[in-house]
Amino acid sequence: MSTTDTSLQDALVYTPKELQVLLKLSKNTVYGLLISGTLRSIQIGRKRLIPRGAVEDYLRGGERAEDPPPERNRKGKT
Repeated sequence: MSTTDTSLQDALVYTPKELQVLLKLSKNTVYGLLISGTLRSIQIGRKRLIPRGAVEDYLRGGERAEDPPPERNRKGKT
């Protein structure tokens, strides 16, 4: 792994282009994940940034570490 890859892994946020390199995905795949909401991001002006936590959540299968598992309702109880 090169020093560039290592510095990318330590970043707090990624641009879509950086994420392409880091995850070895195509541009269309990264933007598809962003548009569908599968990969969380924030927009500042015209720039879209993906927080490291969002990438980690995506790689875990969409689970957020801080979210408890959903509660199951029993019949007749809300």
